[in-house]
Amino acid sequence: MTPMLSTRKMPAIVYSLPLLVAVTSSASAQTPSSPARATLPMFAELGDGWHAMVPGRETSCAVTRDFRFYARRGDPTRLLLYLTGGGACSTGKDCDPTAEDPPYAHRVGPNREPSRFGGILDLRNPENPFAGYSMVWVPACTGDVHLGDRDATYTIESAGAPRRQFTIHHRGQQNVGAALEWIRANFPAPREIFVAGSSAGAIGTPFYANLLAQHYPQARVAGLGDDAGGGGGQAMARGTWGLPDVLRRHAGWEDTDGTKGVVGIYTNAARGVPNLRLYQFDHAYDWSRRLYRELAGTPTPFAELPALLRANRAAIRAEVPSFRGYTAGGHGHTILVGPMFYLDRTRGYRLRDWVAAIAAGDTVPNVECTDCARPELAYDSVDLRIAERTIELLSRPGGWASRDDAAACPAEATRLTLRCALERATRDVTGAADVVAHSVRWDIAFSVGTVGYRETFAEPPLVAWNNKPNANVREMLSVLEATRDRIRKALGARP
Repeated sequence: MTPMLSTRKMPAIVYSLPLLVAVTSSASAQTPSSPARATLPMFAELGDGWHAMVPGRETSCAVTRDFRFYARRGDPTRLLLYLTGGGACSTGKDCDPTAEDPPYAHRVGPNREPSRFGGILDLRNPENPFAGYSMVWVPACTGDVHLGDRDATYTIESAGAPRRQFTIHHRGQQNVGAALEWIRANFPAPREIFVAGSSAGAIGTPFYANLLAQHYPQARVAGLGDDAGGGGGQAMARGTWGLPDVLRRHAGWEDTDGTKGVVGIYTNAARGVPNLRLYQFDHAYDWSRRLYRELAGTPTPFAELPALLRANRAAIRAEVPSFRGYTAGGHGHTILVGPMFYLDRTRGYRLRDWVAAIAAGDTVPNVECTDCARPELAYDSVDLRIAERTIELLSRPGGWASRDDAAACPAEATRLTLRCALERATRDVTGAADVVAHSVRWDIAFSVGTVGYRETFAEPPLVAWNNKPNANVREMLSVLEATRDRIRKALGARP
């Protein structure tokens, strides 16, 4: 699922040197000289909160030299390394940073600071299995799933427009390498290392988990990819990112041929490192998987996505018997740094507990949804009370407002949209309007629309359902009553 942003905005402390501006979109663009090496603070010098590190040297985003990673001081014997998503590109059309909506991130903006995210980064949640860990967050901004190490010049030619060239710095390995260098200098003997990545970051996760397992043979290392197991890697053999050559320069990767995509990275990463265990989480009908397969020229109907995922998992498991996967229902994309990390419960296994067991070194089962059209959720009595209170609010005469402008919900209004009634009910029941932290909200959203791409870039499903032509309060109540009954059944069946 697309990560949901937290309302917490804690600015990070930034350590940096003056940066150079990289190439422009012109035929004569050249790679600029690299910024000097930055003197980054040592682990012991870090204060509370997140610290932004600008390492300089060969690090780079796609078109500028403003790369930074983030570090947070915690237990020095337990480390979480997280590689963010950020898409990928390998053609002029897709890599064009001036395009209205390119399929990759080409800079590290304020909205990508780790303090804005939840899930495994929610340090206030007592259920967070990583709350006490030291953490390093590496943003993706090079269009190469954190694995490239080459500058590529692309050409765009179109009728009625001048020929245009631009250079993209596919330098993901340099960026993650700077973070690993800082880790090696500051963590002499970690006992537990958890490497996780979402979307594009999930593809690079096994590679960097392998490098850390080699460097720290005494540590227990786990690598968990979040929503990339059923695809990705189609562009790896094209050479635009320097793959597979730039992987082969690392010990244990000399025979990599780059033709097996994600499967090949996972199987190669597991070889020769007995202290490493690898895992995947995926949504059965991940919308992003379908999108990127289309961009790579291999369009796949939604109905075929689960079978593709199962085939990839089987291919990994055939060579890596310890490999385990978790498949949730629905069309979502990524889950680790959003509220659904705590709310998904597939076939009786709660995702949070499955991940916590991995972090603790325990054996976990393979988990796969049965009715994969929508996610299964972990409900509690609070969810039921919120559903019942929302029904009460909309059942009042004239209680429903037929037009939702997606603005902040009024505090004292008597006419409420579906979204605002749910927010009011959540506040009435819990004292806070943190709606997304409760499964009832997601149940309703999954009932009225696909949560994922459309929720992030178009009308949210609750708004769209409330505003649809010829909508009426009876339809609003029917959705809420179905959710209430689903929660009642789940709670009644629970031991």
